[in-house]
Amino acid sequence: MNTSSQGEREEARRETVEVLLTELKGALDKEFQAIEALDRKAGIMLGSASLVVALMTVAYGAFLQRTLEPSIASVCLQAGLVAGAAVYVRLIYCTARAFGVTTYYLPLKLDVDEIQNWYLRLNKAEVREQLLAQYIEYSARNSMIIDKKAPWLQKTLWLLAADTAYLTVLVIVGTLILGS
Repeated sequence: MNTSSQGEREEARRETVEVLLTELKGALDKEFQAIEALDRKAGIMLGSASLVVALMTVAYGAFLQRTLEPSIASVCLQAGLVAGAAVYVRLIYCTARAFGVTTYYLPLKLDVDEIQNWYLRLNKAEVREQLLAQYIEYSARNSMIIDKKAPWLQKTLWLLAADTAYLTVLVIVGTLILGS
């Protein structure tokens, strides 16, 4: 009876490991999708910021063409555009930081030595348990990476919004001042 009870426990343990592996595989897939989504968003923000700066450079050129002689208004507009460019530089820094965190972890390293030294010596149940332990460990590490990446992306978004609004107001004010 003890052997039957122990066999049932082993079977229950194998089933539990299978369920956990399936769930953790899904969780790891979601983490990688989140990482990819954050990278895509950072790329879109970088492109948008570059477009805004390019348009503002065109506007700056138009301001310079209108004012051949230096005035307080033109100097203020130039200073305002320089301030907008400084925000853009900060935005680029935050985007680079968001892209900079790039070491992601997979549950199984595709390394011949590691597979031979660790996995081939184990039976099927032990391999599954080892994979389960690594899924848990690497999922936690990847979550920390996402947690580092997301705030930089959030800062980039706020800087992009602020810089776009600021430069838009600057162009409107400049147009009104220099147009009169």
